[in-house]
Amino acid sequence: MRDGYQKDFLPSFNIELPKPSLSLSGDVLQPPGLLDGNVVIPYIHYSLIMSKSTKQALFSAANVDNAIAQTVSGYKGRKWFIDARVGRNNQITNSAYIGTPWDRGHLTRRTAVTWGITIQHYLLAMIAVLILMLLCNISVLMKTNGVYQKQRFLNSVYQKTIN
Repeated sequence: MRDGYQKDFLPSFNIELPKPSLSLSGDVLQPPGLLDGNVVIPYIHYSLIMSKSTKQALFSAANVDNAIAQTVSGYKGRKWFIDARVGRNNQITNSAYIGTPWDRGHLTRRTAVTWGITIQHYLLAMIAVLILMLLCNISVLMKTNGVYQKQRFLNSVYQKTIN
C-alpha cells in the first residue's frame, strides 16, 4: 500500500526523485527498517528522505491528482505517529516542542495526498476508499513529515490552507 512517490505518475514524463547534493549526502539517514542502501521512505502517494542531524525530512516528493481528490474531515487535534521503519531516535518527538515557539507542520500537505478512486464510480469499494483516505491522512501525520514552523504562522493563514 505504501508505494510512495512514482516517477512515471505523469503520462509521458519520468520525473526522478531528487538526490541530495554531495554536501548533504553525509547527513542522509539510512532508516533501520529499510533495506540497506534504501534511504527513500515511501508513504501513500509520497516519499521523503530524512536528515540524521535535524531528524526532519530533507525533502519530500508527492504525486497529486486533484481530479480524484477526496476530503477527509473530522481530524481536529490530530495525533502524530512514530514511523517504526525510521526508528524513534531518528524522529522529532513531542518533547521538542514543549516550551518553544515551534509547532509541528506538514512538509507534504495532508490534502495533497488524500486522493484515490471515487465513490461515485466504485460504490462497492466505498469501505476501501474510506480506509485509503484515512491511511493517507495518517501517513502525513508521521513524525518524519513534521518540521519546525513558527506557531503564529501555523495557527494563522497557513492553517486555513492545510485544512
